[in-house]
Amino acid sequence: MSMVVQEGIEHLQSVFDIHNTEKNKKLCKNAKAKYHRKASAFDPRLFNISNIDTVHVGHYLQSYKYFEHIYDEIRSQFTFKKEIKDKADKILKNIVEKHRKVNNASLNWTLVGIHVRRGDMVNHNYGYTVATKEYFVKAKQWFQSHYTNVIFVVASNGLQWCKDNISDNSTYFINGNSAGEDMAILSSCEHLISSVGSYSWWSGFLCRGNVTYYFPPARENSGLRKAYSADYMDYFQPKWIRL
Repeated sequence: MSMVVQEGIEHLQSVFDIHNTEKNKKLCKNAKAKYHRKASAFDPRLFNISNIDTVHVGHYLQSYKYFEHIYDEIRSQFTFKKEIKDKADKILKNIVEKHRKVNNASLNWTLVGIHVRRGDMVNHNYGYTVATKEYFVKAKQWFQSHYTNVIFVVASNGLQWCKDNISDNSTYFINGNSAGEDMAILSSCEHLISSVGSYSWWSGFLCRGNVTYYFPPARENSGLRKAYSADYMDYFQPKWIRL
């Protein structure tokens, strides 16, 4: 069995060193479609795929259960391009140096990324929820109670809201980067405070430390709610921390 990718993933290939794949327009055109029933819940039918048929698997696959047996392999596919990783490392290094200088901080620190998705979510009627100020404050307190010298690094499409609501002398805000660069920064932190949406989910997936999440990610009786299992537990990794 080999993995073939369709055209149109250039945006991913510009961010990640995706390998062990091939493009084959003819195979993709004639492939049988096999899609999940729910975008954010596990569908066991997708594990029953013939080795001889050409199958197009889709779409969101937002359940840890699809990947829990091959975490390392998936993460190796989603290794950031060197220039993106180098930029992320430089930004984090500069933040640490600034924090140490301003606060006379210790040489030992803990970097915690914070992803705050607002913007499109705030005004969307499909059923998205938006992580609250109370959630982020509680999550920051959780990390500060479990680790020493915590530095928070915030990426968001609503930075002004973040500055108005979760700012303090241990929190730094990044802007002017691409979405891929922001994800590289977040996943390069030791831990992550996630919010809602696919971007936050994948940032959490690529982060190897503790990840907190906001609950619930969808309003009851909404169109989005139908995308999840009854208890949402297909979606969140068991080791992630609900706050």
